[in-house]
Amino acid sequence: LFLCNYSPSQKHSLQVLSLDGSVRLRCHCEFHTRSCINGLHCDSERQLLFIALTHSVQVTDLSGNKTRNITAAFGCISGIDGDADRLFVFDSEKKTLHGIGKDTAEFHTTIDVSQFYGSGPGYLCSLSLRNNTILLPDTGNRAVHTVCIDTKQLLSSHQFRCQRSQPRCVACDSRGRMFISDSGCHVVTVLQSDGTVLGTVGVHDEEGSDDTRFNGPCGLTVVETTAGCHLVVADCDNNRLRVFELL
Repeated sequence: LFLCNYSPSQKHSLQVLSLDGSVRLRCHCEFHTRSCINGLHCDSERQLLFIALTHSVQVTDLSGNKTRNITAAFGCISGIDGDADRLFVFDSEKKTLHGIGKDTAEFHTTIDVSQFYGSGPGYLCSLSLRNNTILLPDTGNRAVHTVCIDTKQLLSSHQFRCQRSQPRCVACDSRGRMFISDSGCHVVTVLQSDGTVLGTVGVHDEEGSDDTRFNGPCGLTVVETTAGCHLVVADCDNNRLRVFELL
């Protein structure tokens, strides 16, 4: 697991953790602390880490040493993910998704997502890839949108009914299940690929610091290894990572 810690020092601290919480590596990235980190994407095959800053994507090796920088007329990058060959970056200011070649750094597709905001305030703050679609949590409109990469069309939107819901991040496992962190209701919602709700992790609308509750869950990811499948959740306001075994 790659974890970025913010500190008052001149550099960000980047930690590499095992699922048991032990620190395997601690390094310092080569950029100033004023550059806000808005997402990480690790490519284990290339042994590269793609770091979404506000106005660029910095590429480093797995020790944090800078190899190159991907720049364009970005307004404000607020999410990043990738597959084998492509990197997808979400520009929240311009309401666009950019598809970028990992090896060439060439922009090969742009998707306008402003149409998904509707009449609500709309705040898209992250993204996640699933097969040939992009999942976009929309905090302002309490929804998660599914967009087809090829057609650039909206396929579906899962709407959260609770007025306090704030869907932040989404991750998927190999079985197609979606895990959505809801920092407003302090839970992680689990959906089937068709949008059917399977259940929640945490106690709905109850914040807490015990083993059964979250306090503002935000980032999350699914880690699948030969030893099993685990869901890792950043329990932000409790300043901890929670690890759950998935069956």
